[in-house]
Amino acid sequence: MWREARLDWGQLQRRLGSAAQIAEQVRTSPASYVAFDVLAAEGVDVRTRPWAARRAMLEQLGVDWRPPLQLTPVTFDRDEAEQWCRDYRPLGIEGLVVKGATTRYVPGRASSWLKWKARATEDVIVGAVTGTVERAQAVIAGRLTLEGQLIIVGRSAVLTAAQADQLAAVLAPVAPARHPWPDQISSLFGGPPVMLRHVNPVVVAEVSADAALQQGRWRHAVRLVRLRPDLVPADVPPFSMARGAR
Repeated sequence: MWREARLDWGQLQRRLGSAAQIAEQVRTSPASYVAFDVLAAEGVDVRTRPWAARRAMLEQLGVDWRPPLQLTPVTFDRDEAEQWCRDYRPLGIEGLVVKGATTRYVPGRASSWLKWKARATEDVIVGAVTGTVERAQAVIAGRLTLEGQLIIVGRSAVLTAAQADQLAAVLAPVAPARHPWPDQISSLFGGPPVMLRHVNPVVVAEVSADAALQQGRWRHAVRLVRLRPDLVPADVPPFSMARGAR
């Protein structure tokens, strides 16, 4: 799904609704189908054939395709692949998948394939943590809207002991009634809700994030890089539903 100059995962998920909802989405928000492999052709299972042979077969099958039906780009040039990582990330492309030319297709997550995620650093406001303020387990990251409302934009991976110590030295707990965020939020991977420990949202941190966004929020956990005592919340880019990575 292509929307406002980048891929839109949230819009794509709306295709999981009822038949009437899907029909409306087809009409108002057309999607593209991008093929990256071929498993069978003319009734013949080709999964045991090497990737190079399958790719040649796929290109032959798709020789007359036109958008919205198209093939993934492929390169054997490392420099070009690295350039793709830099150029495509602002468009919402999460990264690259690297495959051996002689590998066969294995269902599931194949160990012979390497997924390389393009990441960039972003500044966020620390609005809450999980665990305790004295021993935080993860950071709940926020950004301000143009109207000054603090919005949750993501959460971090599990913090190291050193990172938890750094946060404990600068965070100040705030009573939930004095904070704009709820007492708990949903878990990243299902399971019970996660309790929040609200803090005064004045501390800025730098995080490393991939390109996967949903309604302006990171879908995957970010990684805490460092605290930014040289910045204040007003220095952090504002929240935007359609923001791209810088």
